[in-house]
Amino acid sequence: MSPLDTSTALPIATAAEFDDWMTANAATAREILAFLELPWSEQCMAFHENPREVQTASREQVRLRLLRCLARLARRWEDAKQPEAAAECYLRLIEADPLFEAPYRNLMLCYQRAGDLVEARTSYERLRTLLQARLKAAPSPETQAVYAGLKASGP
Repeated sequence: MSPLDTSTALPIATAAEFDDWMTANAATAREILAFLELPWSEQCMAFHENPREVQTASREQVRLRLLRCLARLARRWEDAKQPEAAAECYLRLIEADPLFEAPYRNLMLCYQRAGDLVEARTSYERLRTLLQARLKAAPSPETQAVYAGLKASGP
């Protein structure tokens, strides 16, 4: 089960099982915080013992941080000359925010680098159709320039 999988209930029935679960999942919590570039504290695993009111980041703040991390990961895949892996990250960004144009543009470039011009052009058309339907807008000049380059690349 993924550490972020919420499709099943936590397998905790007793206080002892809760302690075991917390111990086993401390490593996962550390990894998630490191990925999000958040500091680790032993208090992270003892949150239930904190008597004071805690101010936490809003869902949107956490979501935006995750999206920025995903974009960084995509760029790292691109730097490593792994356009297919980068494309997967961009697809997840698009899924999370279908109106965010930059991931489409980067996805088009990844597909181009991977030699899949059909998928690159299809990504542009998907964006163009979505922007027109929802916002009555066209893709940015930068994205249109990438598309023009794709059309000039051949069939």
